[in-house]
Amino acid sequence: MDTNLELKALKKLIKNSGAHALLLRSTDSYFNEYVPEYLSPRAFITKFNGSVGDALITIDDAHLFVDGRYELQAQKQALDFTTQITQNNLSIESSWLNFLNENLKSGQTLLYDPATLDLTLYEKLSLICDRLGIKLEPNAALLISQIFKPAELSHKEPCKIWSVPLEITGISTQEKIQQIGVFLKEQKLDCFLVVKLDDIAWLLNMRGNAFVFQRTFPALACVMRDKIILGLKSGIELAPELKNSHLEVVEESVLIQKLSPKKSALIIGIDENETSKAHELALRAQDIAIKRVINPIALLKAIKNEQELLHMRGAFKKADHVIYKAQNLIEQSYEEGKSLSEGEIDDLIKKLFAESHAPELSFRPICASGKNGAIIHYGTPDREKRIEPGSLFLLDTGAYYQGGYATDLTRTFLVGKKSTHAEKWQKEMFTLVLKSSIKGLSARFRRGLLGQQLDAMVRAPLWQAGLDYAHGTGHGVGINVHEFPPRIGPTSTSPLREGQVFSIEPGLYFNNLGGVRIENLVCVVADPEHEKFLRILPLTFSPLDQRLIETSMLDNYEEKFLKYYRDQWHNLSPMPDLPPMPEFSWL
Repeated sequence: MDTNLELKALKKLIKNSGAHALLLRSTDSYFNEYVPEYLSPRAFITKFNGSVGDALITIDDAHLFVDGRYELQAQKQALDFTTQITQNNLSIESSWLNFLNENLKSGQTLLYDPATLDLTLYEKLSLICDRLGIKLEPNAALLISQIFKPAELSHKEPCKIWSVPLEITGISTQEKIQQIGVFLKEQKLDCFLVVKLDDIAWLLNMRGNAFVFQRTFPALACVMRDKIILGLKSGIELAPELKNSHLEVVEESVLIQKLSPKKSALIIGIDENETSKAHELALRAQDIAIKRVINPIALLKAIKNEQELLHMRGAFKKADHVIYKAQNLIEQSYEEGKSLSEGEIDDLIKKLFAESHAPELSFRPICASGKNGAIIHYGTPDREKRIEPGSLFLLDTGAYYQGGYATDLTRTFLVGKKSTHAEKWQKEMFTLVLKSSIKGLSARFRRGLLGQQLDAMVRAPLWQAGLDYAHGTGHGVGINVHEFPPRIGPTSTSPLREGQVFSIEPGLYFNNLGGVRIENLVCVVADPEHEKFLRILPLTFSPLDQRLIETSMLDNYEEKFLKYYRDQWHNLSPMPDLPPMPEFSWL
């Protein structure tokens, strides 16, 4: 029997509509990863508040599809849903597509929201439904709106938009338009539809505060050979000082109508992996010719220039010190005989970031003690239970500073006094993860290396022990805390390039023990000694808990690397030094 009244009501609406099932995605019409709970029908219906996870609700049952990061959290929160765990080499979307293929029957109707499905995903879904004889109807949002009213729950302050100075961005919007203009000319396009909010923010060198855990603003844009047409959501205005000759501002709802050709045909480029079915339908309604291309902005944005790297390094240093200070304050509290809860540490982290002049976090902090560390994206810090001295604590945090680039850092440490000793299993688990981390932080590789190959390099020490982790090894970091490209994971086939900034974050998780994750941010640089090679340059150096390192498990190079890592904590240069490489007497 359903205890979730919202789920029960939605099932009734689905049945009354004559449909059999409804697809409910975690994203919104902007394809945001982090949708605030007060704007998320998925969170409202399922009670699961993780950032990623899609639901399939039928008149008979309900299923929630998540990846390994959210397995335990989903099972704990979405009590009236059957939790389906996606394997590490598959996407969440692949999981529910496979489920639909095996469970829906001919003659049934599936409701979906065309604003939350990109074209690639829609076509995969459509192919399955056509083959099975299932009818697709775009009415999911209409049904959900009868029980979920996001406008009534919204509490966000009015959206502000501001510019980022050239000394941080390193390149003007006019220059970016010129770069994309070359692409448009090569592809014989009049313009390109820009859907991703971080792409829009990057193009315009602007940031906004409309969304939690982001520095973007709700909009749709079209970049032409000489200007950008920016469609802003109704109610949001651009300050006069932000307007210029290369920018035309309209309401988002009329942008596509403004593109409608007057005399000659207009050809617009869209990326099928980023453009929604709703966007495509709107373009076709205006008789605009569509050409599918690869988003030209993604790679330009991912390759950070010198000014961006210098600014990001400065932001990472601030975040490094926030985490270091937090660890010291936690230790000091236990020295004074005052034990803390996860919730109190969560409060402390937010306070320290605010004191460091970070106006926004880049994601909800993960403050997991003891066995809770096994929940990879643990998001419900306990405010009552005191953390026992000697417990492992996994702290994963990030924030935004002045320039609007995200930070992301994870440290696992012992809670307690300075004299607190780690148990053998804690040291072994931590040191295994550390060995994997060093593999990534010190990597040298041939140009053209794929993300999946670096992923395998990092996992190798854990594989040697018969262990693994159920998440990717790394993700790009930029205007969003999760940026693509690059992606470092088992299925990533994009090559790594100079200037890309991403995380290296191996981990180990055991339900009966807890978890260890070590996350650092790095960038790819040219190898000064070998033209055909690239190197990884670490950018974060918040100290590791020395009590958790089992030195007998380290080889000579790993010990040498850790000395380098400790030295860089005190390096006052704008950018860190490259890690040492192994030396061979015969070379």
